Amino acid sequence: MNSRIDEETTALLRDIIFWGARLAQHLRDVDEIRFLADERISDAACWCMICIGEAAGRIRQLRPDFSDRHPDFELAKAYAMRNRLAHGYDALDLGLLWEAATTSVPTFVQQAQFAIDGR
Repeated sequence: MNSRIDEETTALLRDIIFWGARLAQHLRDVDEIRFLADERISDAACWCMICIGEAAGRIRQLRPDFSDRHPDFELAKAYAMRNRLAHGYDALDLGLLWEAATTSVPTFVQQAQFAIDGR
């Protein structure tokens, strides 16, 4: 295995963790009602999730075998969400964004850390 690819993959996993932490900061003390009403919070969450999904897509390109080694780490779904947010901006479902930001992303970030740790 090429160590350069490993370094790039690790950097992308760290990006997922970084943007996941930023998302958590934006959502601290925020409930769904406030999230739906505050465009700044939902816009910030959207951007963080786009960055997470972009990093996931880059991992898939660099390491097509990564998902085989980490089957619970849903890179394809994260990248699909990125595409939905970036390209489907005109039909954005804030309820879906909230659900993903508060349930799927924390798990995804944890799995990124597990991948770095070799679990």
